[in-house]
Amino acid sequence: MNRYEREIYQISGDGGEVMLGDKIIAEVKEWNVSIYQGFIEERSFGNESTAVLGLLSWKGKACIKLNKSIELPKVLLEISCSTVQLKLSDSRENTSYNEVEAKLDFRVGFTNGIPDKLNVKIKGTGEFPVDPSLFKLL
Repeated sequence: MNRYEREIYQISGDGGEVMLGDKIIAEVKEWNVSIYQGFIEERSFGNESTAVLGLLSWKGKACIKLNKSIELPKVLLEISCSTVQLKLSDSRENTSYNEVEAKLDFRVGFTNGIPDKLNVKIKGTGEFPVDPSLFKLL
């Protein structure tokens, strides 16, 4: 049995917030997300094989500006082992996506202090709240 995924939809935006509990810990400046349809391929007898659809998943990138009025070292430690809530928006399309649960992956060193803006990877812990009828196969 082989597992693979296919990208089926891309969205992007230029605004939003990152929340940890009831604290806004960062402002989202820009973001993009790719949504994937997971497949499980099951091989049967002979040359025939069957592909079985799996769950949707998503991942992407965001440029964020940290809220420096909160205790950042503690928050950064919390983020590394927590799920955050994203409120993402796109002013060009006048759309917003709320209650998006995600993990943030910083993978940057803070040798000269914490920079004003960070590029982070985001990965969903659940389905991205997009109407599936909007999906366009890429």
